[in-house]
Amino acid sequence: MNDISSIAAAMVAMSQSRTQDEISVSLIKMKAEAEQAMANMILENARQIAALSHAAAGGVVDTFA
Repeated sequence: MNDISSIAAAMVAMSQSRTQDEISVSLIKMKAEAEQAMANMILENARQIAALSHAAAGGVVDTFA
């Protein structure tokens, strides 16, 4: 009976460890996606500022070149 309890306890511990790992990976992925979205917004804002600055100065800029 003691062997069964030990095996069950080990399986529960492994399951908990795996769940924690999956949660950690999920959080890391979500953080990376959020950082990518923020970088995209900053880049788009920079493009818009550059375009507006050149338009105000009478010039035209190709921000995608």
